Amino acid sequence: MSTLAAGRPRPSARTIRIALITLLIAVALIPLTALWGAFGPFAHLAPDFTLTDQDGRPFTLSAQRGHPVVLFFGYTHCDDACPTTLAHLAQALRAPGVPADVTVAFITVDPTRDTPAVLKR
Repeated sequence: MSTLAAGRPRPSARTIRIALITLLIAVALIPLTALWGAFGPFAHLAPDFTLTDQDGRPFTLSAQRGHPVVLFFGYTHCDDACPTTLAHLAQALRAPGVPADVTVAFITVDPTRDTPAVLKR
């Protein structure tokens, strides 16, 4: 290790590389932390939408702000995968640590057959 004029040891090339990489990572994270502060933990990343619920009332994602929402896409005439997936979802919602105020929104991909009356049933 060589010394500087003031008698202090000169940092090795490896130490300088590590310091530069650390500095680059820190500088790269600044915009991400700004986005995190602006958007919170994904609070504003999903665009708002309005759908009709089973009672014929509007359901908007923005009305759910501050509460966790699970969006489930399916259709009521799904005899095989949908009931199993919904059963797994119901089990997951009862797991320890899952917030009690989770809303599950079933969004049909077959609106012709899945009318509000069918969805309510």
